[in-house]
Amino acid sequence: MPGINQNSAHHFLGLFLLFSLANLGAMITASSSDNYLTKPFLMIWLGWYAYARLRPLRTASAKWLIVGLAFSFLGDTFLMFADGRPSGGLFFLLGLSSFLLTHVAYWLAFHYWPGQQRGLLSERPLLALPFLLYWGVMIWLLWPLPAGMEVPVLIYSAVILIMAAKALQIGPNLLPGDQLMLLVGAILFVLSDSIIAISRFTDWLPDWPVVIGWAIMITYLGGQLLIVMGVTRSLSMKLSGAE
Repeated sequence: MPGINQNSAHHFLGLFLLFSLANLGAMITASSSDNYLTKPFLMIWLGWYAYARLRPLRTASAKWLIVGLAFSFLGDTFLMFADGRPSGGLFFLLGLSSFLLTHVAYWLAFHYWPGQQRGLLSERPLLALPFLLYWGVMIWLLWPLPAGMEVPVLIYSAVILIMAAKALQIGPNLLPGDQLMLLVGAILFVLSDSIIAISRFTDWLPDWPVVIGWAIMITYLGGQLLIVMGVTRSLSMKLSGAE
């Protein structure tokens, strides 16, 4: 798109950070209007940041990263309208489905990383063991789930942990600093979804909606930002080095 260049990336990043702070502030004031005015834009600004860093989108990794951010935008928007019942209602299921597709898209971005061996978890499968153990603990904490939510939660939790394990496995193909950013970002994303699941389906957490809301959004926003920064920096460096 004309006018979108590398210098624009800093402006989009600034807007993402500004809207993130505004959205966190909306939780303190319990302002639904402020939430509606800020939350849908979070992934829009981060998506434009990624696009500005990677354009033109010459690799499958770059394209799938943008697709993942688009599904994240849909997930954020649907979850704004979730009705809060234990089952979550239609909007919760739509949000869950959107974020499921986000994790699939991120996995594909890592799967098609230049120089990466293809496969579900490719080489170094033992690196997935900590995530498998974490998955078992989470299911134990969440069980029994409300009727109708067992299969969606099992599938969703497995997919996000496979995505995080894949992020760990492609680390050696990234620049050292980006390797850490990507791994921490993926772990934060897992933690954010874990807090959502525990707060929605169990009584393990205290009834502190603002604190829990902040914990969910800070880990989510931090995770998304670190994933995007780690991927875009290493991928743009790799592509520029190949020219």
